[in-house]
Amino acid sequence: MSIFDPVVFSQQCLDAFWAATSEDHKLQEPSYTPTCFPPCEEENAICSSGGLITVCTEGMTMVMKCEKVCEAKGMEYSGVCANEYQGQTSDTGFDVSGNFVVVWIDERNGNRDIYFQRFTSTGTPLGANTIVNNDATNADQISPSISMDATGNFVIAWQDFRNSNWDIYFQRFTDTGTTSGINTKVNDDAGNDFQYYPSISMDGIGDFVVIWQDFRNSNWDIYFQRYTNTGTTLGNNVKVNDDAGTAYQKVPTISREAAGDFVIVWEDYRNGQTNSDIFGQRYFSNGNTNGTNYSIVADGPNNGEATPVICANNSDIIFSWQDNRRSQGWDIYAKIVNWNWNGVTDVYNDDNDIPNEFYLYQNYPNPFNPSTTIRWQQPETSFVTLRIYDALGRESTTLVNEELSAGKHKIIFNASSLSSGIYFYQLQAGEFIETKKMILLK
Repeated sequence: MSIFDPVVFSQQCLDAFWAATSEDHKLQEPSYTPTCFPPCEEENAICSSGGLITVCTEGMTMVMKCEKVCEAKGMEYSGVCANEYQGQTSDTGFDVSGNFVVVWIDERNGNRDIYFQRFTSTGTPLGANTIVNNDATNADQISPSISMDATGNFVIAWQDFRNSNWDIYFQRFTDTGTTSGINTKVNDDAGNDFQYYPSISMDGIGDFVVIWQDFRNSNWDIYFQRYTNTGTTLGNNVKVNDDAGTAYQKVPTISREAAGDFVIVWEDYRNGQTNSDIFGQRYFSNGNTNGTNYSIVADGPNNGEATPVICANNSDIIFSWQDNRRSQGWDIYAKIVNWNWNGVTDVYNDDNDIPNEFYLYQNYPNPFNPSTTIRWQQPETSFVTLRIYDALGRESTTLVNEELSAGKHKIIFNASSLSSGIYFYQLQAGEFIETKKMILLK
């Protein structure tokens, strides 16, 4: 979501963050509702020739149903079921002056195209609706994403079926909406595997990164590609997720700060195909990794974290995601961390005994290198924060920032990115606050 672009972090990004976290929000229900009765189930499928087809199928998985629909119509199944589609249908990008561009999926030509419209900061339209894709076929283009630089130049990325399989394309534009260059394919795989759900972000000078969900390895991974502000490729497609298995990684989003460092976040199933977690990866401006894949949310009992979004400036990163920890339907949660934060390690409940007082234990081992365990107990459900500070009292990272149930808890703190020295960890739970010292020796 380009409202989270780094060039507008100070206003639009913070407005969006507080709007999301001022109270719990239940996500909008899917627009598609089955209407057939057993034993038939109505199912929709997007076929390679375009168009939405409705039929009744029986006793099949979602993908099997979609394949059956296309087969019955003499068409090839494209790999996308309408009610499993998670890509966005529109997006918005802002420059530093508040001028903005809206991009969306449009069916005015009888197939799905990508269009945009420019606006001033007061909402006055600039020019007319403009088509983005320039293919001569009636192939579908979906899932647009946009990012703008500080002066109003912008790039739009989307999912494209012109090659009879889903690829990722982008198009550059000047601040006046004039085309720069041509529609350009992003994924460099030689096969016909699908690439889904692009997201794009620019830095202060217009260099940009495109990310997407990729099936070239016969399972869903996350990839990115860097470009200069002239659209010149920097290196090759790079795989983001570092797990060794075949678990799925899906629906990525990206935010790039003004100097070029960037963060990618996605929905991750490495801990089980029914256990969706939120993972992230930081990168330096040259595309080198900053640390490893890290978990954004301590996994709760309901295994329900999904569809993350992200926003970053040069000091802080905001994560927001869909969460079912309350078992009351989907809510929206968020957290703010700094760039030195290395992700959460799951907060474990040591036993089922409920203590009668708050207590923060001394970490063990101490001194340590690079990991140590921090334990505490709480007699009641409380919103808990656990922060690490250096010897000068500067916050190094936040380990816990969420509501936890009564009981004994522990978390493993990995200080591999920190220098040797004296550090302090502070627990706050309700009105209880306690701080202890620990020593990192490398």
